[in-house]
Amino acid sequence: MFKVLIFILMSCFTKFILADETIIIGANPIPHAQILKFIQPALKKQGITLVIKEFDGYRELNTGLIQKSLDANYFQSTAYLQQYNIETGSNLVKLVAIHNEPIGLYASNSIKIKEFKKTKNLAKLPKNCIIAI
Repeated sequence: MFKVLIFILMSCFTKFILADETIIIGANPIPHAQILKFIQPALKKQGITLVIKEFDGYRELNTGLIQKSLDANYFQSTAYLQQYNIETGSNLVKLVAIHNEPIGLYASNSIKIKEFKKTKNLAKLPKNCIIAI
């Protein structure tokens, strides 16, 4: 699976970028910047310099595109992008779909981490519970 993802990413970048070009991509540190760092040497061999800018927040990645300080970003689902465009009046578009990391919700009536229990139904969350993602 990981090799397939790397192949897809490299194909996307090389399809839209000419050799001896530089592309600046914003990404969250884990896992997207890690993946980009992994393919950086292979792109360099093809004459493409990949500059990776890491961001902890999500909105800054789209703001970078709008302000043209980034050529692309690598982090968001289609649903997030659509909601961002609605909220900001932007018209950002996706180049390719990306993978989504699995996320789980854990609820507890206590701050003690050991007391968090996995739930499969949001309707069954206790009132005033603490949620860990």
